Amino acid sequence: MKDIPYTMYREILTEGFDGNTCRISPRAFRTPDGKTHISYTILLLSGSDVFTDRYVITSCDGGKTFSEPVPFAGMPQTIENGIRSVYNLNAYFHQKSNSNFALGRVTRYADDSGPILKGRDLMRALTGTFDPVSMRFTSCEIMIPPGTEELDNLTFMEPLEEDDGTVLIPAYARPGDRRQHEVIVFRFSVEGGKLRFMERSRSIFRPDLSRGLCEPRLAKLYGKYYLTMRSDESGWYAVSGNGMDYSAPEEWHFDDGEVLGSRNTQQAWLTRPEGLFLVYTRETPHNRHIFRNRAPLFIARFDEERECIIRDSEEIAVPEMGARLGNFTVTEMKPDEAWICVCEWMQTTLPDCSDSSVCVRYGANNRLWRTRIVF
Repeated sequence: MKDIPYTMYREILTEGFDGNTCRISPRAFRTPDGKTHISYTILLLSGSDVFTDRYVITSCDGGKTFSEPVPFAGMPQTIENGIRSVYNLNAYFHQKSNSNFALGRVTRYADDSGPILKGRDLMRALTGTFDPVSMRFTSCEIMIPPGTEELDNLTFMEPLEEDDGTVLIPAYARPGDRRQHEVIVFRFSVEGGKLRFMERSRSIFRPDLSRGLCEPRLAKLYGKYYLTMRSDESGWYAVSGNGMDYSAPEEWHFDDGEVLGSRNTQQAWLTRPEGLFLVYTRETPHNRHIFRNRAPLFIARFDEERECIIRDSEEIAVPEMGARLGNFTVTEMKPDEAWICVCEWMQTTLPDCSDSSVCVRYGANNRLWRTRIVF
């Protein structure tokens, strides 16, 4: 394997904790005018996954400085028959057409303890259009691709753009009569800033996992496609030669044979023309005070020949400061630069997930971290 040297720059873009809410799920994206942006969601600490408003910060100088946060909404929240619906859309840059498209999910709440997770049409995928000039989402609709009509909780993850401009988007969902999720990869064309369905993969599923496979991320290297997936028990990967037909999932290991130890949390790829890196969290002797061991964030080289993580290449991309670092994103912002963005999530463990005292005691302050990986 060819060596891929890089330099890492860790930065705190904003911080501050009010004790009741926190920033989560930052995502970087570009717009055709050359500006770069990072959007994030506000979470209530009153329960589990109680999402409210979204904000965005903007840079006109390639990410050196950013504006103050401004609202970044897809559709206004609605309340009907006591049920609050939150429409979270994300803007993605499409290189081939030099445009943006929108993708997201609607989440519904009966109260501020957590989302409604059972029943039809309660958590649905969204698509729409985005105007980069006004920085507004200009349309929003429920997305139900062919063959997914009977699936609940369909959630799309980050797209992978092909050389021909089509996009592969990994997703996860579950049949209504089953608790376990399965992973599906969809292919779309992008026409006028809208996604048009083309095809879907067979489902990727493991019946032996308590909640199945979810939160897939997709990468491509030398004509092969690689999925990384989360489960309660471990992290998994699968390989495809065409983007639609995947191997049976295998558990992530280091090159010495030891299991990676990334349980019940997501992993993400960082792609270079010469090779792949994996960004992940894992259990260590020093992070047992962190919810599901979700800090620090590690980055390490993937050995595509042996299909494992090279232990000696592992580095800390974002340090542990007492708070979990889940819901992070990795975005290639320039040909020679990728951004890892994550917020310190100011909740500890269930059932008292509103308690932030452990996070604060170890030094967390709801920081928005950006780690620039420069090649």
